[in-house]
Amino acid sequence: MKHPFEVADEQIQEKKKQVDYDVREFSIEILVHKFKKKNIYVPPYRPDFTWSLEKQSQFIESVILGIPIAPLFVVDVANPGDKGGKWEIIDGIQRVHTLTRFSENQLILNGLEMLTMLNGKKMEEMSGARQRRFLITTLRLIVFSKKSDLPIRMELFKRINTGRSL
Repeated sequence: MKHPFEVADEQIQEKKKQVDYDVREFSIEILVHKFKKKNIYVPPYRPDFTWSLEKQSQFIESVILGIPIAPLFVVDVANPGDKGGKWEIIDGIQRVHTLTRFSENQLILNGLEMLTMLNGKKMEEMSGARQRRFLITTLRLIVFSKKSDLPIRMELFKRINTGRSL
């Protein structure tokens, strides 16, 4: 008869196989492009975009200031014939929406406390050099493999978002 710790170890090893992942970095420009092309998408079981204008503005301010941003969590859901892959967002929907809105000049910054001169401005009103620096800023992604089925993705979402506001 196996000791309970041996059984627990087997259980751990089996569950870890379902949480296989890779770490990647992409520029904001590439992330926004992939999101607009629906190569990175919001799954139907996730809540809609909910950040206030002020929260979106503060996030963009953080990116511009170079403050480290938490990684986005996605899962590979591509079919074998999909070119370039297809990723479902587990965590980071608000951030991706905000980056997209700002890069498409749909977001007017408001309520900034550190970069007050940018209040009332859109991305297109920044200098060309500043726009390019923003777009080449990279964000880290944790990409879970196809082994992560829907119940695992739901569990990952729950665990990643427990007790966190951003």
